[in-house]
Amino acid sequence: MAHFLITANCCAWKSAEWTARTETLLSYGVRNLNCSLGKSDLGSSAAEELASLLSEKRKQGKALSAVSISYTDPELPSEEQFGQIAEAAKQLGAAKIRVFVPFEGLGSGSAETASCLSKLADIARDSELTLCLDNQPGGAAASAAEIKAFLDGIPDLRLIFDPAAFASGGNDPLSSYLELEDRIDGLLLTESETETRIPEMISLLAKTDGVRLLILPKGCANLSEAAKTAKRCAEDAQPIRLGIIGLGNMGRGHSDNFLSGHIKEMRITAVADINPDKLSYATEKLPWAKQYATASELMDSGEVDAVIVCTPHYFHPPLVIEALSKGLHVISEKPAGVYTKQVREMNEAAAKSDKVFAMMFNQRTNHVYRKVKEIVDSKKYGEIRRVNWIITEWYRPQFYYNSGGWRATWAGEGGGVLLNQCPHQLDLWQWICGMPCKIRAFLHEGKWHDIEVEDDATIYAEYPNGATGVFVTSTGDYPGSNRLEITLDGARILCEHDQIRLTELDEPLSSFTVTCKSVFGKVGYHDVPVETDGKNEQHVGVMNAFSAHILYGEPLIAAGTEGINGLTISNAAHLSSWTNQTVTLPLDEDLFYEELKKRIATSRAKGQVQEVVQDDMSSTY
Repeated sequence: MAHFLITANCCAWKSAEWTARTETLLSYGVRNLNCSLGKSDLGSSAAEELASLLSEKRKQGKALSAVSISYTDPELPSEEQFGQIAEAAKQLGAAKIRVFVPFEGLGSGSAETASCLSKLADIARDSELTLCLDNQPGGAAASAAEIKAFLDGIPDLRLIFDPAAFASGGNDPLSSYLELEDRIDGLLLTESETETRIPEMISLLAKTDGVRLLILPKGCANLSEAAKTAKRCAEDAQPIRLGIIGLGNMGRGHSDNFLSGHIKEMRITAVADINPDKLSYATEKLPWAKQYATASELMDSGEVDAVIVCTPHYFHPPLVIEALSKGLHVISEKPAGVYTKQVREMNEAAAKSDKVFAMMFNQRTNHVYRKVKEIVDSKKYGEIRRVNWIITEWYRPQFYYNSGGWRATWAGEGGGVLLNQCPHQLDLWQWICGMPCKIRAFLHEGKWHDIEVEDDATIYAEYPNGATGVFVTSTGDYPGSNRLEITLDGARILCEHDQIRLTELDEPLSSFTVTCKSVFGKVGYHDVPVETDGKNEQHVGVMNAFSAHILYGEPLIAAGTEGINGLTISNAAHLSSWTNQTVTLPLDEDLFYEELKKRIATSRAKGQVQEVVQDDMSSTY
């Protein structure tokens, strides 16, 4: 799950070697620097000067991964000075601060050293940075046990592991790594990769969570070969080359998960967007990734093994079909599409392909809904009698709808709250309760906003066993609710505020109703504690399951072909509301498509659009 930054120790940034060194590194494909900051570099003006210089390098794909300070400087930084270093590091976009300490002195457990580093680690943490302990250049290493004992006293201090230092001290590098692996944030690479077991360590480091450094030493005799070795080992540890199609809100969200080191066994190698302005995000955040103006160019590039489709809804099926036809694994953002007729064609293409097709139904990773499904599927409490879901936490101001030319239009989006906000809940509804057989719906278009699609919906459903369901949603309510209630023959499940309340009846209703001899008799009941595993991995969990299925055949969170189920409910609800009739499933897909085309034909262009990309999407699912 690590996000590797291949970086190199660089000289002090104002030194005469700086320009030549950085250009050499760039020519070898090393795009991250590790820069030393001296006392004269403290303060905002110096940081601004360096930030300006680095901004030019960033245009060439170069960035700063870490800044370095030396603990052995005669004038050690005070807490105030270190605070300035941390501020400079943040301004420069660094992920970590490396502090060099002679490791041979750690075995004695220096109280003064520990006290100072503990305070510095606290300051770094409060600045959302990581302080990493590094061996003073030229110094010998203490044993792994001694270093571990020292680190145990400073929970927020991480370690840069130097295999060569351990080898020179007569310690086995790999054994030492394994003893310290839960505290390691980076590896100092050497030219003798076989002797120091570098590839094995990189493979182990790749399985950790977060940003990890692979550091080329300053004195490396063959920097080009060392850089190639680091890149090859990192790629071997993360073998799947991923392309992102669409760099709007969701595309950037997936990219940020990768950059945070949460996506395992994948690396982003290419991006595509028809809007050149959105590609500027990749220039800054993904400088190594190839950029393409169209999805087809990306898929034809040979740079990817898999793609994730993060485009407006209508493009999901055709892009999935194209990816599969070109031998690529593909995962699509929700919804599967706009109309089931098109999605069925996508599923047929998937059935003919040997590549993996998955759907981004991240709410299936939520421990609450997984546990509810487990209870229902167990049949311990019998069949479902009734299900009610009110999900009105989707409030949106008019500005939201004005933030994209395609939003809330029949031509651009194909629907409103059911198609944009609720695909996850519609998927969960059918995933937990099964597919209904009849739908009667009342959808209000533009009830609360100046839009042409629905922003308020009430769906009534009937099931083959006689059970009924009601689903209510809106983007016009505030603060709104998210309450799922499932009545079973022998229990009631209530989900609200991320908690499950399970009320068990002393006797199933089906038998009590027949056997009760009291006019107003009521069955006894009691609450049963419900334990979950607490996991809620969301998009990260879906992506990691996708890669694990590609590599090892492990289960997907949601197969791509399952996307048609929730969309069927959505299409049936629209058709019911449009025709003012009950719709019986299976859906008349041709009739729905004809009705949709009527609305597309009259879809109006927006007069004022202010394109906005939201950085944090966590509140939208």
